[in-house]
Formats: sequence, C-alpha cells, structure tokens
Amino acid sequence: MDARKLLASYISLAILRRRNKKEKRKRAIWTRSWLKRSNRGVYRQLLEELRLEDPENYCRYLQMDTSTFESLLKKVECQLQKKDTIMREAIPAGQRLALTLRFLATGESYAGEEDWMKIATGFEEKWQLPHCVGAADGKHIRIIHPPKSGSEFYNYKGFFSIVLMAVVDTDYNFIFADVGCQGRISNGGVMKNTIFWKTLVNNALHLPEPKPLPLSLSQYLVDDERIPVPYFLAGDDAFSLEPNVMKPFAQRALTDEKRIFNYRLSRGRCVSENVFGILTNRFRVFSTLFSIKPDNVTKVVLATLALHNFLGSTNSSRYIPSGSVDSEDQHGEVRHGSWRNEELVSSGMVSISNSRKRRQSVKAEDIRQALCEYFNNEGHVPWQWNVLV
Repeated sequence: MDARKLLASYISLAILRRRNKKEKRKRAIWTRSWLKRSNRGVYRQLLEELRLEDPENYCRYLQMDTSTFESLLKKVECQLQKKDTIMREAIPAGQRLALTLRFLATGESYAGEEDWMKIATGFEEKWQLPHCVGAADGKHIRIIHPPKSGSEFYNYKGFFSIVLMAVVDTDYNFIFADVGCQGRISNGGVMKNTIFWKTLVNNALHLPEPKPLPLSLSQYLVDDERIPVPYFLAGDDAFSLEPNVMKPFAQRALTDEKRIFNYRLSRGRCVSENVFGILTNRFRVFSTLFSIKPDNVTKVVLATLALHNFLGSTNSSRYIPSGSVDSEDQHGEVRHGSWRNEELVSSGMVSISNSRKRRQSVKAEDIRQALCEYFNNEGHVPWQWNVLV
C-alpha cells in the first residue's frame, strides 16, 4: 500500500474511532446552534486566521505549512470527501484532514479535569500510583541513512533513527505521540520540543488541581507551608524532573525508602513497556530496518499507533487477549505477559538510554520526596518490601 492510501486509511480509522466512542450517545442535533461549521468552526475560523496572520503557529498546529497542507489535501481529497445528505451537509475533506493532522500532532485532546481524572483513577486502582496521568517513554525507530542528511539522524547508539515519543494510559492506549525527531536528540530533548510538553509545563493541559494524596492525613511541607501534590507523568531517568513529571531516584547511594519509590514508580510505568511489546509483536514492520524516507516512516508509525488504539478499543479480547500483558498476583509477584515469549527480532525499535543529568527543580524534588514518604508509610502496599531482600 503506498503512502497516500495508507494515510487515507488512517484518517478513516481515526474518524471511525471517534464515532465509535460517541455511538452510545443519542444526538438530538448535529451541531450546536451557536457553532456553525461553515463560518465559525475551527477549520473555517481558527485555521484561516492562523494561515493569514500567524503562519508559524499554523505550522505548529498541524505540523506543516499551508502549501504542504494544500498539496496533501489534493492527494487525498477524493478519498476523504463524502456526499451531502438530506439530514446534513458532509464534513469537508479539508476539515477531516485538519482534524486528523491535529490529532496526530498532539494526540487525542482531553476536554479537561474529568478526562485526566479517569486516567489517574486507573493508575491508582491498577498500579497504586496516585496522581499519575500517563506513562511516558521513547523509542528509536531504525531507518536507512537518508540521502544528504549528514549526521542529523545518527544517534549515540551508532545507527540512524527517528524517535517515537509517546504517553500511554492504563488501558494500553496511546494518548499522545510525537514521531519524526532526529535520532541524535535525547529523550528529554524530544519531549521538550513537543507542543504537549510546552502545554504541560505551562499548566495548559487542564490537569486536575493539585490535591492531598489518598489516605494522607496531611499534605507535605515545604518551608513549613502545606502544599498539595500535583498530577504527573511517570517517566524514566532520561526525562528531567518537573513538578508534573516524576522520575526515579539516581541509583547511586539509594536508601531503602528511595528504592521503594523507584519500585512503585516502575510498576506504573510498566504499561508503556507492555504497549510497545504488543505493538512490535502485532506489527512486524518494527522488526525491520525502514528503508523509506523519514517522512513516510513517520506516517507508517502513526498509522500503526492509530490501528493499535482502534483494535484495542473495538476488538480487545482478540488484539490484547487475557494474559498477553504483565500482571501481578496478590503477593506482588509479576506474571510476564505472553508477548514476551513470542518470537520477535526487534531490531527496528530500540529503547532510548538515560540522558545527561540535569539540575533538578527544587519544587519537583520536594514533590518526589513527598511521594517517597507516602509510599513508605500510609500509601504502602504489603508486598513492596520484597524488593529490599
């Protein structure tokens, strides 16, 4: 399948998935009376204003400039355009494409606190990791040396790659993905160059307000002032420690309390390891060296992520059957998912190693220490002390 058909197929799947989520709701109206698609919707108003007045943010919004968008639209317009009916006018092909590109650029947009709270509840109930709203991880995707690219895609591991940066939830869905950054850039550097990261650190993701930890009788203290704990992403040592991004303590001179914190954080982060395990086993394209242009690699990767979410939500028992992902028994013993036993030469996707140490945020250190104390006291789980043996 060529790139044009692949992209069109992905767009159809992305839109179908959004429809499937809304099938249970009975619609009394097609659009709100105050939001007329023809002249006041995002496509007609916001994108038009960005195109005319702020080309730079237009590019950030869709991850391409206007000429590229128009060129892409010409290639897929016939496959995207639907017919009008007596019930309503069809969504224009350009709007469908813009919606999809926005989805690819930023992941599914969450309306606000309620959506994030559902994810946080999942991490707390399944992995006893309160206030976590996603597990962040990154992978190198092996590619051939792009012509005339010099060392742009040459990474510190000694091969050429583009980077996939992703955030996943406890249902093994990708909720954010950024693909295409040159392999020479570090894990943390990739994340910091995404719109998602910028909105996260600028408190523009509509995360829930910081709150006391569950079962905690008091909030943690900073300079004798009681401050609630923020909601955060669980990352590995490659990320920088931020108030909304927690990472493990350094391995050097670990205390028992810090080892417990690292264990509890890693339990929550295991969902990302399982997601990538399922992805590479179901889509064997990741076991090979991509021999196509980096732009096309990006399209293929995004298509597989969309298919992963689509299949997981519509045919979960077949796509992610029972026992295929890691689980724990009542004593905290890990049962490895069956994906680990499947034959796979995963040469095309490689984990990103730890990046250079950065100076940590004082407030973020306080938050991590508060979580550490919580996990070692009222927030403990009975089996966690086994890691100290």
